[in-house]
Amino acid sequence: MHKPILKWAGGKTRLVPRILEALPAGSRLVEPFCGSCAVSLNAPGYERYWLNDANQPLIQFYTQLDAQGDWLIKQAKDYYAPARNTHSEFEKIRSDFNGNHTAEAFLYLNRHCFNGLWRVNSKGGFNVPYGKYKAPYFPEKEMRHFLEHFNGIANFTVKDFREVFQELALGDVVYADPPYLPLTDTADFTSYTAGGFSLESQKDLAACAEIARDIGVPVIISNHDTPLAREIFGKATKIDSFSVRRSIAAKGSSRGEVKEILAHYLP
Repeated sequence: MHKPILKWAGGKTRLVPRILEALPAGSRLVEPFCGSCAVSLNAPGYERYWLNDANQPLIQFYTQLDAQGDWLIKQAKDYYAPARNTHSEFEKIRSDFNGNHTAEAFLYLNRHCFNGLWRVNSKGGFNVPYGKYKAPYFPEKEMRHFLEHFNGIANFTVKDFREVFQELALGDVVYADPPYLPLTDTADFTSYTAGGFSLESQKDLAACAEIARDIGVPVIISNHDTPLAREIFGKATKIDSFSVRRSIAAKGSSRGEVKEILAHYLP
């Protein structure tokens, strides 16, 4: 199995085999919330890929890597020099990044910040602190697989997921991995992009999946397994439930097993 380039909260590396087994055959795999691209990077048999996310710097990174290839790998590797793995250098690069979202700085921050988290303030500025890692890994192998796998057959966009669903066509297969519902009533949604992802957005996603199914496009959706999730995605063709160990959490004590679902909307 191929690992993604990025450390990413909610990344699906551990679940890839289960998700791939659930995905029907088709000509194009569509991810409205692509995140780390862990699923698409391991999904063979599709002629094309549509990778979308609301996170503009994320998609900008993928777009630049796709276009610039070896040149960007070389530029990004320079950021991983030991001299740049300091608190002061991190603060400088983060400040520069918030003024000019370069792909090199994005990759540096992802591997040098605390826990590989993506978090922005109310103004949209990246504000995760320095991670103090001794020797952050430079994912050259993963970047080269990305280039080989998506060579000329991937489209990268920054759109609202509702727009993505409106543009689906027969032959598409959708895997949707949205920001999850809270596990408890007292929990809140993580700030993924400035503006967040509301309860109404979850309901809209379910409605979009139902419409896609009606026109012949299969949709698979991931989320926490909670009573509210069961209610929102209750019109799915079927729902699978299983336990998952979290790989990224702000506190190590919270990296336990949680229940998740795959909601299948099948024509």
